[in-house]
Amino acid sequence: MRKIPSGDFEKFLRLVDEELAEPFTIIVVEGAAIGMAYAPDHSTSDIDLMPMRSAPFWDAVERAQQRLASRVPIQSVGIVQPPYEYEDRLRPLPIRGLKRLQILVPEAHDLALMKVARGEAHDLEAIEEIHRISLARPRGFEPLAFGFVGWVDSLAKPHCPFGTLRYRQ
Repeated sequence: MRKIPSGDFEKFLRLVDEELAEPFTIIVVEGAAIGMAYAPDHSTSDIDLMPMRSAPFWDAVERAQQRLASRVPIQSVGIVQPPYEYEDRLRPLPIRGLKRLQILVPEAHDLALMKVARGEAHDLEAIEEIHRISLARPRGFEPLAFGFVGWVDSLAKPHCPFGTLRYRQ
């Protein structure tokens, strides 16, 4: 499978933006979110989006694909395990030149939990990559691993016999 650098994804998403007639928001997850938001050297084979249905968006994607020499794999993920209330912590992904397309990505800890839920070797390697990048940031940024301490402070919920992870703010 061909690995695509995050910069190529950004170029593709600019083309999608040009093809949109109205404003639209997507949530990018998995490897593409890691590469575009947290670890620029990370590459992956596709763009995964939180599940959604929108004919105008997918039509814009198809028109953008036709403008490329080779297609960029993009799809809504079939199964994803986001943490409790992850929507409250989504971050905008600033890509220069976008006019209609708003791109959101999960906060780094939420993204790491999504990758842990899958549990594949390359997912765990991606978490390590986010952590390495977070250690190199200036003082004041919390390294990824430190954010996991104390996360599971409330597992039991009345409506869910297995509980859920809560993000402690």
